[in-house]
Amino acid sequence: MPEAALVNRHLEKILTSPEFIRSERMNSFLRYVVTASLHGQQANLTERSVGREVFSKAEDWDPSADTIVRSEARRLRAKLETYYETSGQMDELRIRIPKGRYVPEFEWRPSPPVLEQTPTEPVPILAPTKRRWLWVAVAPMLVVAVLTAALWSRLRAPVPSPSARESFRILPFTSELGREFSPAISPDGRTVAYVWIKEDGGPDIYLRAMEKGSPHLMNATPSVRLFPAWSPDGNQIAFLQVMGDQVELIVHNLRDGSEQKITRITKQIGQWADDNSPLIGAPGPVWTRDGKGLIVTDYDPAKASGGIFLFDLSGRRMTLAITTGEDHDLYPRLSPDGKLLAYARYSSHGVAELFVQAMQTPSSLHKLTSDKKAIQGLTWTPDSRHLIFASNRSGSFQLWSITANGGDLKIEPTDSSAAEPAMAPSGERLLYVESHVNWNIWRETVDGSSHLPPQILLSSSGRNYDPRYSPDGHRIAFVSDRSGNMELWVADSEGKDEEQLTHMNVPWLGGISWSPEGSQIAFDARPQGHSAIFLIAASGGEPRLLEDNAYEERMPSWSSDGKSLYFNSNRDGSLAAWRRSLVDGSVQRIAQAGIFAVAATSQGLIYSSRTGELWASGPDGRNPVPLMDGLRADPVMSWFPARQSLYLSHFNEHTHSYSFLRYRDGRTATVGESGGVLVPNAPDIGVSPDERWLVYARQDSSQSDLKIRRQQ
Repeated sequence: MPEAALVNRHLEKILTSPEFIRSERMNSFLRYVVTASLHGQQANLTERSVGREVFSKAEDWDPSADTIVRSEARRLRAKLETYYETSGQMDELRIRIPKGRYVPEFEWRPSPPVLEQTPTEPVPILAPTKRRWLWVAVAPMLVVAVLTAALWSRLRAPVPSPSARESFRILPFTSELGREFSPAISPDGRTVAYVWIKEDGGPDIYLRAMEKGSPHLMNATPSVRLFPAWSPDGNQIAFLQVMGDQVELIVHNLRDGSEQKITRITKQIGQWADDNSPLIGAPGPVWTRDGKGLIVTDYDPAKASGGIFLFDLSGRRMTLAITTGEDHDLYPRLSPDGKLLAYARYSSHGVAELFVQAMQTPSSLHKLTSDKKAIQGLTWTPDSRHLIFASNRSGSFQLWSITANGGDLKIEPTDSSAAEPAMAPSGERLLYVESHVNWNIWRETVDGSSHLPPQILLSSSGRNYDPRYSPDGHRIAFVSDRSGNMELWVADSEGKDEEQLTHMNVPWLGGISWSPEGSQIAFDARPQGHSAIFLIAASGGEPRLLEDNAYEERMPSWSSDGKSLYFNSNRDGSLAAWRRSLVDGSVQRIAQAGIFAVAATSQGLIYSSRTGELWASGPDGRNPVPLMDGLRADPVMSWFPARQSLYLSHFNEHTHSYSFLRYRDGRTATVGESGGVLVPNAPDIGVSPDERWLVYARQDSSQSDLKIRRQQ
């Protein structure tokens, strides 16, 4: 065995790596078995001892009934393999946990090369089905643009000192109809590239002079173009191009208009995301300082893994960072001197931290923030010493600056809430996005008893979604940020007498489900930075956490007898449906991986996949079958099982609108239509118990413009 000091240094390197730094349970597991082995206690490393020491199991714990140690050991082995394939590629000392045992093995082996010469793997991203309606389909990806930047000046936020404000002048940069976002400033500081969604089309990339002038389209094309990035010499712009199901990384030559495809990247549909869509934001691209490579982030929900990759212009790929589970890296930004790579790492809805790593030594990862709040864009100052990032760490989204080593955090002056900052090379100008969205809950009849037009039932100046009728139909539970944060509210069936039930001050809350007798409400929230399931009395009180763990557990649904909760979880390393007994607390996986949501009915269970396909099974969850070929919810969480029928929304390509369908006895019928865009990636339709009323969350306004902050 190598000397203990050497093993301990290697252990600390592993535990602070990107693969392990956010996983307290894996850290404790690995530290325990390695430390015990170094102290000659190999004989004590049994399943029972690990359960007691690492997972705090009682003396009478039965490993045959509770297999947590074995399942966590499988995850630990997988994490170690991932570490040695990425951050630990060059490590000569390696730690292994053999299958069936908990005694670690230590071995020396040569370091493998870093650059992967294999063909390019797809980098998932969200893609639309129609260009004009890309906003509907890619809204979960466009974080700061319109659906993503919920920027309300009415929210409380720190105010810069008068002297700080007076040193800058804030001016509008764009004011055209439509929505502008993703600004990128040319290396000479004279031109801005940005994405513009006009009232009659887009998104497209436009160029506009920094000082004055009109915007002009970079290149007329039927495709959708996103996330422009200037090359260091200012002669090229890289971007992501979307055409139907195809997403490609493209380089556009500004001199002759020619274009080169670097790699093809596949679309990602139905990724779990919050109002600000933190898990599908800007994945890049960003150029290397020599202009020979492009950095893009990647997340594959099917594999529950992703990372940051460097592509050369021939499409070869090198790994810069790897994530597993729900962690997802966004907004990669290379420092002007080319030495440091910064990015936002998201772990759940609205929960991100800022990280920096050295380009030459990717394992030198440094965590700059510990806010458990959303990050919507970042940029470097010209001296490579500070980062400016957009965060809602103190209320509304504001710009903050922090040193590259994590010190001197302070707010940056603007005249409004702000996101997606872009710094000019001179440092004298800073562009950012000012945005506002408004979601309201609408109601319309679906039983043909009246011809009343759709009407707003619950509204505010911010966001309202996830409406759910109580079992007796007298009340509606919903989520709203009208108090300043996402909280659970209830109102009567006419949308009156609103009452706030929770005061959790969390970045996201949702997944509302009433108990069958109407006395309790289950929901998911993120007070500790990951999604957990809570119960609260329908009359109010303190929410009760069902289980304190480090997994993502979401979208609870009561069983028909009220004795269990169904939910989705990644507790075994893949997203799947689980059932929790509310009688004895036992938890059991009930369906295959890939399940996005589950709901219980009197006949059995209904599932949806990440792409919105709907499946049905018996109460045990086994052998699910498609409800109907081609039956798919769009958005993917817009479906609701009523007592007699299943209701869902469906995007109608002929009318460019959302239709509401009722599924019963193997047939569907259209029962309504939304006059606007439904809220994406949130449970946004519900039906009254008597199946007379359908309620849904609709995006009623969405605006964004670019502003420029200039030094006086």
